[in-house]
Amino acid sequence: MKKIKRSQGVFKRCTMCGAEWATKDEFLEDAEIHLNGYQWNRKKFRSGEGFSGLLIFTHRKTECGTSLAIAANKFKTDAFPEDSDEFMLQLQPQPHRPRI
Repeated sequence: MKKIKRSQGVFKRCTMCGAEWATKDEFLEDAEIHLNGYQWNRKKFRSGEGFSGLLIFTHRKTECGTSLAIAANKFKTDAFPEDSDEFMLQLQPQPHRPRI
């Protein structure tokens, strides 16, 4: 079994072919990456850790085809929309305009 040295600062490394993606954006923009679905983690949800599960991808590179599992929370970027100022501004009451 060949041993591959792990690089520092890598978002994800393919366990089959050794391909590496430095950032989340690089990973998501790769045309050879296909999202298969979400694996829900009931145990973490019941323990109060929230919706913590795995996103399952396939690396569709020729002669690879392995499945890659990444924690869904690695893809969280910002607060939910209802936590943002822009969302709250949209919910403020608008002045009443009479219909003509």
